[in-house]
Amino acid sequence: MQQLTEALGPLARETEKLESDYNCLKDRINCEFEQQTEIRRNHRQDIEELVRLNSKIKEYVFEDCQFFVNSFVEGLLITLHRQVS
Repeated sequence: MQQLTEALGPLARETEKLESDYNCLKDRINCEFEQQTEIRRNHRQDIEELVRLNSKIKEYVFEDCQFFVNSFVEGLLITLHRQVS
């Protein structure tokens, strides 16, 4: 029986070491996962902000184009009216 106990002692220590290594790796992976999650969240927020800014830019460009077209058409109508009169 004592031989069995002596034989199991190193196995128990090895098991404890492996469990400790496993827990360290698990903690490290969880930490990295949380960091990656935070990075993804920040990128998502950046993308949402870029989409919002892009929409605003398109809105301003459309308004400017619409103003330009309206002014151009108004100018043409005035010119045509003068030619007809």
